[in-house]
Amino acid sequence: MIAQFDQEAKGQSLTREQGLDRLQHNGDPLARERAEAIDQDIDRAGRLARQRQAFADAGPVARVASFAQNFDATTLSQAWRDFEPAVPVTTEAFVIGGVALVVGWSLTHIVAWPIRRLLRDQANAKVLMSRATGIEPDAHALLTEAGVIVYDQ
Repeated sequence: MIAQFDQEAKGQSLTREQGLDRLQHNGDPLARERAEAIDQDIDRAGRLARQRQAFADAGPVARVASFAQNFDATTLSQAWRDFEPAVPVTTEAFVIGGVALVVGWSLTHIVAWPIRRLLRDQANAKVLMSRATGIEPDAHALLTEAGVIVYDQ
């Protein structure tokens, strides 16, 4: 807006200040409102430029203070309007999350099923062996490793 106004003023061989002055002293209310709007835009652009410079010069904590000092309600309202939370909070996101949970749980159990079966069979074999020998399963494993119990197959 400001650049466009500057171009329009330049087209009339006027500076920015002369163009604003001409609009402010114009008898037409629309022209006076336009001058006021351009003046507010120029002030806001200056404030935002100072804030950007303060952000660039300041550390992390000072940036928060700079934000508070150079607060711009228009920028905040537009940012809030465009804000999308990082956490999915829509119904669609919950449905997709639920489907992903079920698929992930199912795939994990399908992949782990042979491993669980092998471990269960080994545990059952230990129990059966301990019943046949009368020795506790943990003690049986220790005695087998020590070579005290040897099985010929």
